[in-house]
Amino acid sequence: MKKYLVSLVLLLSAFGAQAQYPLVPIDSIQYMSPARLANVQYNTPPNDATDPDYIAPTFKNPTYGDTVSVEGVVIFEPNTYALSSTQSREAAWIQRAGGDIWSGVQIMYDSSVVPVNQSVVQFKQNMRRGRTVRVTGVIRHFQGETQLTVINVPTQVISLTPTTINPTVAKVEDFMKDMGGTMTPQFVTGEPLEGVYVELQNVIVYNPGSPTGQLRYNWSVQDANGNRIPIRDISGYFRNENYDDDPNTPVNFAPPTNGSVLPFIRGIITESGNGGVKSYYIAPLYPSDVAAPVEPPAITNITRTPALATSSDQVTFRAEITDGGSVTSATLHYAVGYANNSFTTLAMNNVGGDWYEATVPAQADGSIVKYFISAVDNDTYTAYAPDSIGLSSAYKVIDDLTSARHIQETPFANGASMFTNDTLMNMNLRGVVVSTNNSYDLGVISIQSEAGPWGSISIRYTNGDGVNSWKRGDSVLITKGIVTERIPLGSNPFGRVGTVGITYLEEIGADGWQYLGHCVSQPEVVKLPFDSLMSQTFNKEPYENMLIELNDVWVVQKNADSIIGANYGEFAVHPDVTSPFGFRADDYSSDLFVNRVSDSFNFDGDIDFLPVFRGMLVNSYGNWKLLPRNRTDISLKGNLVPPYMTLNGADTLFILRGTNINDPGASACDDEQGDISSFVMVDSSTVDVSVPGEYTMTYDVEDSEGNAATQLSRVVKVSPGVGIAEAPFAFSLYPVPAKEELNIRGLAGKAEEVNVSLLDMNGRVVYSGKWSLSEGTQTLSIALSGLQQGIYICQINSESVQMTEKFAIVR
Repeated sequence: MKKYLVSLVLLLSAFGAQAQYPLVPIDSIQYMSPARLANVQYNTPPNDATDPDYIAPTFKNPTYGDTVSVEGVVIFEPNTYALSSTQSREAAWIQRAGGDIWSGVQIMYDSSVVPVNQSVVQFKQNMRRGRTVRVTGVIRHFQGETQLTVINVPTQVISLTPTTINPTVAKVEDFMKDMGGTMTPQFVTGEPLEGVYVELQNVIVYNPGSPTGQLRYNWSVQDANGNRIPIRDISGYFRNENYDDDPNTPVNFAPPTNGSVLPFIRGIITESGNGGVKSYYIAPLYPSDVAAPVEPPAITNITRTPALATSSDQVTFRAEITDGGSVTSATLHYAVGYANNSFTTLAMNNVGGDWYEATVPAQADGSIVKYFISAVDNDTYTAYAPDSIGLSSAYKVIDDLTSARHIQETPFANGASMFTNDTLMNMNLRGVVVSTNNSYDLGVISIQSEAGPWGSISIRYTNGDGVNSWKRGDSVLITKGIVTERIPLGSNPFGRVGTVGITYLEEIGADGWQYLGHCVSQPEVVKLPFDSLMSQTFNKEPYENMLIELNDVWVVQKNADSIIGANYGEFAVHPDVTSPFGFRADDYSSDLFVNRVSDSFNFDGDIDFLPVFRGMLVNSYGNWKLLPRNRTDISLKGNLVPPYMTLNGADTLFILRGTNINDPGASACDDEQGDISSFVMVDSSTVDVSVPGEYTMTYDVEDSEGNAATQLSRVVKVSPGVGIAEAPFAFSLYPVPAKEELNIRGLAGKAEEVNVSLLDMNGRVVYSGKWSLSEGTQTLSIALSGLQQGIYICQINSESVQMTEKFAIVR
């Protein structure tokens, strides 16, 4: 009894000591007006801030500012908080009895604010589940979440009578919504439940994977429509690192298996994110918050054949479907038209083992067909893949894939290609190279097929495919490749493969492309209104990878990431020199990184005004930005890209002693000046046509800026005597690309009959004939009018000759 009286006296004394700070309801320090909530913009700091009205934009209490006292029921104890490896921070959550919106808040102890003392000890002792407490602290906002950081005022127990807080039932889509593959926070419906204990029902475990080196699992739950919310391992019951003070927490937690269904999961809604990339999380607190899982069928390894379907192709879907019991049915659902939600169903037939198939009829050219698969097991549990409405799974019927637009254009809100991870064959994709991976260029290869939206795509080279040799102004034809989404650029020029990011075409192979020409005029630069670039509602995805030009802009942020206390070598530009923010630019180009900005320094202070500012438009680390290819693109230097040359005709010339050299010459191209072949300097001074032997001619050229092309050389073989019997057979094809006729020029050292064949890329012979060669030079012409455009192979064979060469037919 005496002990109770002493405690009561201490409690009453504490009331008196704390009376100087206003006692406010929890909802007062969480509430945001509907008008402010409606203006929160995802991924756009500082416009994505969710600071409560009590402190933003001004303090509601001018005397005490952001310092208040609040009362609530403890729903999570600080001893079980597991996010701080040093235990310098410990957090609890309290909630108003009865729950509902704006009713919960995080209470944070931070040793950098209050050192360990009796008040802190009281905080940890008094914050017990079910107790009603009063705490005093400063309202803070950390990575999107409102916190009350305790100050040096004792925590008070208002009631020892346990109060049970029942969860508020909510839906995943209240917090995170699948916008075509991108999970986007729903601030209007999610923010009112921040800090509140909620229950999500009938959710599917998503991608629990393997633990990280610190024994943490990154997993999520999603609803049947693919809306997904990640799990936050705040509690030591769901994190195996022993960072908490609770002796009852395990060190062997593992999440439920991928695809299992949880009748419910309960937890506190938290918000976290840096640099604008924010997300809501659900944080289960105690083991009873995660229901025992049920196991529906698992649907994996979904494929469709062919990946690139024409209007004459049926498309066969194949999937592996497994279950702990048995699969009673599998169904393919498809709808023609992305906005069409009336699905046709096809029963999937078991074709052996766990594999099921169904075939969609051929559809008209240009049709978008969205789809998903469902499966039911013997316990009547149903699974869907990828989701239950086909939001992020569709293909497009294309009779002739000729443009990057056919790959890039997408109905998905996240901008991912409909062909992501598909191997596309029989393409006729054409484009002009606008950036390369050379040291004076961006470091990423891009081609542009057309000036309109969706017209550009990045290309990833592989060793030996020859793509690495492409130059600006080259016109290329690509016939095959794998479509990927890579995120982000970072220090790796190809990032990592994901479901959404920058669209690439890769694994083209040496036989998957052909030059169509050189020195082709660069595509017209796209000029978008600056206000459109800055607008959060303007869809920039159609302009991904396209060269964008701005005029007369100022560098208004020399470090665009200073707002989050970081420096990644990015800067920002704006037409108004007084603007505090601008459109971002990245120093990804090695020329720019070395010569102008770096990840350790700001944009150089000697340049502020940029009359011309160009860059490839990409989305990286949650922000749209321009990637200047080099200093030329930001008005800091003239043309940096050297010209390049290609030899006309064969690499080796065979001539008779005493005859003149018939030099076919070389072509030269500059990305700014165009065709500069007339400036090529030929040095044949070392060739003596009167003396048999092997000689070398050289070719050089410079552009108007003094940039020199790589020197080329040609071998000249002078033969003795009056014949050319010593000369080997030599052949060349022209014109390349061909249109209606292919000419084969042959040089024969002796009379011989050869076989001439033309093959398409499937190995089918489309022309075959014999050519009787006489000693000397002659030409064979082959009509091509009956052949479709594309890449072909010319083969010439005899006892003395074995020659294979690719060429393209383009009309």
